[in-house]
Amino acid sequence: MALLTVDTLYTTYDTYTSADALDYAQSPSTFAEKGVDSDTYFTKVKSITVADAFGYARNIYTSARIGPSPLAAGATTTATILLASGDNFPSSGYALIGAEVVYYAATTETLGDTSSLDTLTRAQSYTVDVIHGVAQSVFPLVAGSVTSIEHNQELEVFNINTSATITSSQYPSITEVGMYTIPESLVAMVKYVA
Repeated sequence: MALLTVDTLYTTYDTYTSADALDYAQSPSTFAEKGVDSDTYFTKVKSITVADAFGYARNIYTSARIGPSPLAAGATTTATILLASGDNFPSSGYALIGAEVVYYAATTETLGDTSSLDTLTRAQSYTVDVIHGVAQSVFPLVAGSVTSIEHNQELEVFNINTSATITSSQYPSITEVGMYTIPESLVAMVKYVA
């Protein structure tokens, strides 16, 4: 099985409204990438290349719980948490609450521990904004980056290899590696390494 090394993948997806597509089409750097699917939806081309941010790893060294009150669906101001173990949450970043990825722009510290995640953007990375009950697990997420892209012609897929380094003030750093697979049918164009 021969794997061909890829420099850049260009994938397409058509989940944009006309307004989104118009903003995209008017962006000077993307004129060559735009296209029309129908009167309502447009196709956007997205590139993936080595060193791009891609995927997340759960920071296993830090854990918290929602509490003392639940996080309501649609709430975007504050998620009150009780730090259970490990380091404090980074001052901004992504958190996994149940199965939902949430971006938080700030944290609040009480007596030296992270006590809330503030200014929330819910339902990130195609997850769903739902209510999270008291004691729901909360973990900080570490962004991964693409280390290599390979084209497996035999299986008709592209392998996106990633890594994310999880650090701690209390424990040794660990690097989590992952592989995402994209079918050839979802790839519009490929730039191979020369």
